[in-house]
Amino acid sequence: MDNPKNKRIVCLGLIVADILVRGVPTPFDFDIDTHFVNEISLQSGGDANNQAQTLAKLGSQVAIAGRIGHDAIGEILYKKICSLGIDTTALEIADNCKTDFSVVLITETGKRTFLFQPGGNNDFCLGKHIYHAVEQANILSLGSLRGLPGLDGNPVIEILHYAREKGVVTVADMTSGKKCCQKSCCLGQ
Repeated sequence: MDNPKNKRIVCLGLIVADILVRGVPTPFDFDIDTHFVNEISLQSGGDANNQAQTLAKLGSQVAIAGRIGHDAIGEILYKKICSLGIDTTALEIADNCKTDFSVVLITETGKRTFLFQPGGNNDFCLGKHIYHAVEQANILSLGSLRGLPGLDGNPVIEILHYAREKGVVTVADMTSGKKCCQKSCCLGQ
């Protein structure tokens, strides 16, 4: 059996910066000026980013394909990705957009909700660099399928067909858009 560490994996999808706020009181009272919480931390997030970083830490050869803004948050994410030896040749760093950002509110019991600010991921689309990365891969992992409007529908079908033609195994996780409170963030809108 082949060693999975000898496989090249491309993680395509969401790259987000997350601020995790642990110990958020429930019910939350906006009439109280200051709430104390257990922890606030800045973390890398987004399904493709999380997959790529975990696989790199396990010793796999990984490339990441996605889009971040040319901003301070994008720079933090980029440095973290590079520090793990992840190939960034399919990572777009765009001057004209912000990096996607979320605040994750987590209660003492582990319930959570995301406050999400879309950024460059909304305009991410397939380019030659993505197809080239797939050509070099054994496995293509789509992180947050349906979470990137520019890939939804025909583009994702095209990249999946292309991967099949090249003998690349594909895996995916899907974002449902369920329980999204703003019409503009719901998928398929």
